[in-house]
Amino acid sequence: MYKLIRFVTPKNEFHDGYAAYLHEQGRQLLTGGLSAYYGIDFSEDMIFYGEKGKPYIKDAFLNISHTDGLICAALSDNENGSDCEKIKAPRDGVLRRCFSEKEAEYIRKSTDPALVFTRLWTLKEAYSKLVGEGISVLKTVVFDLDNNHADFDCGCDFYQYIINESYAVVFCEKVGSGKVFLENVNFENEKAMVSYVI
Repeated sequence: MYKLIRFVTPKNEFHDGYAAYLHEQGRQLLTGGLSAYYGIDFSEDMIFYGEKGKPYIKDAFLNISHTDGLICAALSDNENGSDCEKIKAPRDGVLRRCFSEKEAEYIRKSTDPALVFTRLWTLKEAYSKLVGEGISVLKTVVFDLDNNHADFDCGCDFYQYIINESYAVVFCEKVGSGKVFLENVNFENEKAMVSYVI
């Protein structure tokens, strides 16, 4: 799997049209990745949608996610999902709707609830994007961060990166047995349009 990350202009430096800007940056990241790693000259008309609305192209599975200041994309021969989020504090309503009791308690007792919440959220979101189920599946998708694995039968490997202590990024791929591989990464250059492959 190719795991691509690009820093983009943050929302507070942008006036209007931030969603369109993020979409265009994501398309550029995807286009560059498909060209570099698959030799594909990508265009929007190459995208097909599965029965659950999940996009794919003929020769590769792909997934894109974005948050304020960052975009990530996964490219693979296997089904995949990705998610990225700025590290943020948990909200009680989200904990009740989207987390198991075990996970919610783990977040509350953590010495760094914002980091733990964001780590769990991105794991859940990446998996939901892989299966194309949306947020309805989040409460049943349970992770054990002490042992870095999924507490459900998912058949996936998860690659989680904490970027510059500011973002959590997850890529998951439909191969493996639920292991979460965690890595802290610090990039020196956090300026817009800089892309990384990790």
